[in-house]
Amino acid sequence: MKTEIHNLLIAVGVLIVLNTSFSNLQAQGTAFTYQGRLNSGANPVNGSYDMKFTLYPDPGLPAGGGPPIAGPVIINPVAVSNGLFTVNIDFGPGIFQGQPGWLEFGVRKQGDTSPYQTLSPRQSVTPTPYALYAPSAGVANNVLVTATVQGQSLNIGLGNLVSGSYGSVGGGNNNTASGGLSVVAGGAGNVSSGMFGAVGGGSNNVANGNISAVAGGEGNQAIGDHAFVGGGFRNFAMGPYNTVGGGINNVADPSFSTVSGGSGNSAINFGAVVGGGGTNIASGLDATVAGGSSNLASGNFSSVGGGLINGATNDYATVSGGSYNTASAYGAVGGGFRNVASGNWATVPGGSLNTASGANSLAAGSYANAMHRGSFVWGDSQPYNFSSSGNDQFCIRAQGGVQLDPKTSLFFGFSTRQMLNLYDVAYGIGVQNYTLYQRTAATGGFAWYAGGIHSNAQNDPGSAGTTLMTLDNGGKLTVNCLTLLGGCDVAEPFEMSSAEIPKGAVVVIDKANPGQLKRSLEPYDTRVAGVVSGANGINPGLQLKQLGALESGINVALSGRVYVQADASYGAIEPGDLLTTSSTPGHAMRVSDHTRAQGAILGKAMTGLKEGQGMVLVLVSLQ
Repeated sequence: MKTEIHNLLIAVGVLIVLNTSFSNLQAQGTAFTYQGRLNSGANPVNGSYDMKFTLYPDPGLPAGGGPPIAGPVIINPVAVSNGLFTVNIDFGPGIFQGQPGWLEFGVRKQGDTSPYQTLSPRQSVTPTPYALYAPSAGVANNVLVTATVQGQSLNIGLGNLVSGSYGSVGGGNNNTASGGLSVVAGGAGNVSSGMFGAVGGGSNNVANGNISAVAGGEGNQAIGDHAFVGGGFRNFAMGPYNTVGGGINNVADPSFSTVSGGSGNSAINFGAVVGGGGTNIASGLDATVAGGSSNLASGNFSSVGGGLINGATNDYATVSGGSYNTASAYGAVGGGFRNVASGNWATVPGGSLNTASGANSLAAGSYANAMHRGSFVWGDSQPYNFSSSGNDQFCIRAQGGVQLDPKTSLFFGFSTRQMLNLYDVAYGIGVQNYTLYQRTAATGGFAWYAGGIHSNAQNDPGSAGTTLMTLDNGGKLTVNCLTLLGGCDVAEPFEMSSAEIPKGAVVVIDKANPGQLKRSLEPYDTRVAGVVSGANGINPGLQLKQLGALESGINVALSGRVYVQADASYGAIEPGDLLTTSSTPGHAMRVSDHTRAQGAILGKAMTGLKEGQGMVLVLVSLQ
């Protein structure tokens, strides 16, 4: 099976074969040491591999290339541990004569008979091997010797080597500057092998990329073009344009990623950033962890501001701080403790143990669970869960009550519904079409109190309270005093046996149609029942009816003040006169025969009528 191997990253590619006794500089052999890193995908490999190296005069451009200068050289087996390997390559004498060279690398798993997999691109060979071209290296009479050989600057302290054109080593021990225009300022065991690479000092640092640099510290590596490590201990900028500012055991990989400092931090995706702190990981594309400890930004464009063990685990997720918080699916957590924003675009601004799992939901306070789409749940300090029960709810648990500023008004939108559930759904205030209503349980009622302190007992006004009015579940109204402002008579609806009876007409019981009334037609009729209410704009003040029985018909005033049709041709009517029925249909007249009027009296006139027909205000009192 063909082995899938990618991403060859050169860790060290230098020759360290200088053998000096501080009295002369001797000629060297033809082999050189090559160190590299081998990954399969994003993971370092382990095991034994066969490797093939060939030296070419060109980089193998798409237009083609020339034949090889030397090789191939096959080396097997090569032990690879955690992706790292070291081999000695010997193309023989007379190969490096100052001309350009590119090294081609092929690899396959040991024992695999398929063709070598060639890794691309070829690597430019400009540093260490060209040190072999120097026909003489001068004489070293002191511990520090400086010489110029074929345009190559050589500065030797104790075991230092400069083999790149215009390279330099400022001092220290066992340092190597093998790239063109590369620099090692000092220290011990440092390697600068990239074009324009630089190591400022410290020990065992490596700058192996064009225009790469390690400013100092120990065990740091800038492996890639334009990579940079500012200092610290065992920090790795493992790809082009990566930066580690300092600290300890930090990694920036693969490209354009940054770790500013701290310890054990990793920025391991393109554009990822860790500002500092400890054991933080920014593994998403352009993800950011600003600081704190053990935080993870694994979603693309996600961010963690700081705190402890927080996670932004999906694209565009954000955790600003706090501890043990998690944001996923474009969610955001502002801070607090053990909060979760797991719904799409969900938010937890802070608090503790809150969960916003519905899309576009928000949970705040403590133990609040916004589980449904568009829900907003706020929980007070009580240590038990408080959850939404449906979409687009606004849920508040406030044991101390809800208080509004006196200047604040409430508006509940345009829907007709039961909008306020006061105690479960059995008690509430709502709106129907053109109706504002209150609802109570089947066994409940309504009460109005003045003063007093709240009591849970039914119909109890509380200490020092006064009951103003009650309405029980049967519709019985109890009130100390009732003032009616809508009219002046007590009326009851009656069915009429004839149509078009006008307001103010006197009506009598129709014996031909039991239970119905008709307009009066004769004087002193003992069947008189009252006056049709509503004449001259005087409406009933109180209407009596029973739903489902005796509820239809025309209102007839049985008591109180009402205007009545009157006829003065039977005698002028004066205020205080008793009125009765007349021969004129529906009209009242003055009582002139009191014997006949017994049982036929309609009431007393309160206004007069001198002549003709007209309206008279009457105080209805049937006798």
